Amino acid sequence: MSRCTDRRFENKLHHYELGMLSDDELREFEVHLLECDHCFRRAEKFKETARLLNTDADVRALIKEVDEAAELSPEPAARPRRPLRVFALPASLAAAAVLVFLVLKPWEIQIRPTSEAVAQENRLAVMYFENLADPTDSLRWGDIITNLLIADLSESHLVSVVSSQRLFDIARLLGKPDARVDDPATATEIARRAGARWMLTGSIAQMGPPAVVTAQVTEIASGEITGSFRAITDSTASIFALVDELTRRTKRALDLAITAAEEPDPPVMEVTTRSAEAYRYYLEGVDYQARLYGDKAARAFEKAVALDSTFAMAYYHLSALTDRTLIAKAVAHSGQAGRKEQYFIRSRAALISRNIGQALAVLEELVAQYPDEKEAWFMLGQVRQQMARLDEAVDDYDRATRIDPLYKQAYNALAYVNSARGDLTGALEAIDRYIELAPDEPNPYDTRGEICGRNGDLDGAIESFRRALAVDPDFAHALSYLGLMSLFKGDFVRADSCGMALAHKPDTNFSRAASLYLCMTPMMRGRPREAIAALDVVIKADSADVAAKGVPTKADYARALKALAYWELGRLDSAAAELDAARRFRLGTNAMAGEDRRHIYAQVLAQLGRIEDAATVVDTLEQEMGRGEGRPFGYWYAAGALALAEGRFDDAVVHFETAAGIRSAFEVRYWLIQAYLNAGKPEQALAELQKLMRIYESPRAFYGVWSVKLHYYLGMSWERLGDRDRAADEYRRFLEIWRDADPQLAVLDSARTALARTEIRP
Repeated sequence: MSRCTDRRFENKLHHYELGMLSDDELREFEVHLLECDHCFRRAEKFKETARLLNTDADVRALIKEVDEAAELSPEPAARPRRPLRVFALPASLAAAAVLVFLVLKPWEIQIRPTSEAVAQENRLAVMYFENLADPTDSLRWGDIITNLLIADLSESHLVSVVSSQRLFDIARLLGKPDARVDDPATATEIARRAGARWMLTGSIAQMGPPAVVTAQVTEIASGEITGSFRAITDSTASIFALVDELTRRTKRALDLAITAAEEPDPPVMEVTTRSAEAYRYYLEGVDYQARLYGDKAARAFEKAVALDSTFAMAYYHLSALTDRTLIAKAVAHSGQAGRKEQYFIRSRAALISRNIGQALAVLEELVAQYPDEKEAWFMLGQVRQQMARLDEAVDDYDRATRIDPLYKQAYNALAYVNSARGDLTGALEAIDRYIELAPDEPNPYDTRGEICGRNGDLDGAIESFRRALAVDPDFAHALSYLGLMSLFKGDFVRADSCGMALAHKPDTNFSRAASLYLCMTPMMRGRPREAIAALDVVIKADSADVAAKGVPTKADYARALKALAYWELGRLDSAAAELDAARRFRLGTNAMAGEDRRHIYAQVLAQLGRIEDAATVVDTLEQEMGRGEGRPFGYWYAAGALALAEGRFDDAVVHFETAAGIRSAFEVRYWLIQAYLNAGKPEQALAELQKLMRIYESPRAFYGVWSVKLHYYLGMSWERLGDRDRAADEYRRFLEIWRDADPQLAVLDSARTALARTEIRP
């Protein structure tokens, strides 16, 4: 467009270039630049001036001289200056001196910046190589050559290469389905918006033998072609040699202040893979993963590692999709990955080993080195969210959406983190944006279902999960959560039908959990004996599958659920044995390992009267996980359980409150309620119960037997507060849900006695 449609932003253009906008103004303005051609082109005109200001020694000396003089001035200091966004120089009176200096200074300038400065300044966009030999590109040679070139050139310290993901995102903003554009004007516009100084374009004349690829380097500002060349190889088997040759020719065509010959240039197969076929499957997996088709992505990555057992990045993705232990292979072969990819591998390895601090440090370094890498910002947000640094996580996800306003996963994450912050409005705004971007995909409706459930809207959750399944009847996550919501609704028939449907989905992780879901129904109905029998079948079958097929397992979850069943029956020795078996099983196999439940194990020991054994577990948790205020959730939970068993109710309240402040898990809040009641604090118990009973999510379903007992404790709280009618209502509701429960459950007699007591009128 010829003019800016919003003059507010046009008037702020020079403030933006001088780094004078606030953080909020900056975020808003950068989104505007993506949408407004007029302002984008005006901002681009300052690039050469910015380059000169950053690199010319005389200009820098003058600025330093003026700044030092200003510092000696007796005049009162103004507010602290912000660093310049584009120029990276002080925004002071030096700016005026620089402008005069630029006018008077002759322009025969020799600029010799460092390699780091050159790389930031020398930005290259590698555009899609059109396959003229096969316009359909049925074997994806265009994708393979383009992405291999990006990987190879990215190893240079002299040039900053725009990632393929960034080019793809910009293309979508321009209304193109992907970055495979053959229109020179559109390709140039994509490269300009990516901030590139040069653009590498090319085409595949034939795939051989011999294979022939032509390419040219164009300077974006002038439109001048700085290099035109071609590469030939005997066959497609030598495609890596062809890419290496194109990389060397490209570097020579770039107007670099330091010659490319001065830096090492490893073969591209040393930073990717040695198999073109493996790389083809890898790109296919990346495409599927971006569209949230995890099963299809996993199969593609598995084919890639079958062809190349040293393919580090394929193992990296598989560690997130199937078996987390595969990260060890990614680490072992990370020497055959690019610099940026090594950051990703190291961060995931740290996360899997639960070294959250190291993961944070690696990701912070990654975004500092590659600030346009939206996935890095996304992962950083996930880490900070895991650390309960929710406001920072929101900023990270926002940064990712500023890089790519169409980044669906980031809006999905924003919905969850805003919900966790208690910002339901922000959560729904994010999910509405996600639905707007992907109305024909099931996942945004699935996310809305979870958000509704977590915020007390059970009917809204059920409707959203049904909507997701209407879009895609095979979307397993929505099917599983529809079953869980049906449990909360008391619709046990529908819950079981969802579980049975999950069991017939052999290509998903959910199918292996379907039998576990089916065991939750008898637990929710107060039938722990029935649940134990069903869980024995699950554990036996699951163990056989692991031994025969090496598939991911849910056995430790099944044993933990079985422990809860024994617990409810009063068989605490059996409960302790199952929890111990679950932990030993978890240590023996890392595949899809569940969480460490030692804090619950300590609680069962304490309730058994094995106080010393429970205290030993508490001490071990403290020694392993930290002391002082930094002690983690597991320690505080176990300490609270020990205090509760010993009758130190006020201490139990403090410990459980501390644990809940670290992680607001269902189980800790359940026992916090009992600590409040035992400590004579029914008001606090009531408040916590009313909040907890409005949260419908999977952990509450897992602890379904405790979930139903919330009605019993709610009745107890109302009774102690003197409201007999409300107390009687809750006791009745509890007994109605458990009308067919195992008769030996002690809580049933307690509830009947309490109901009779509250129904008696004075």
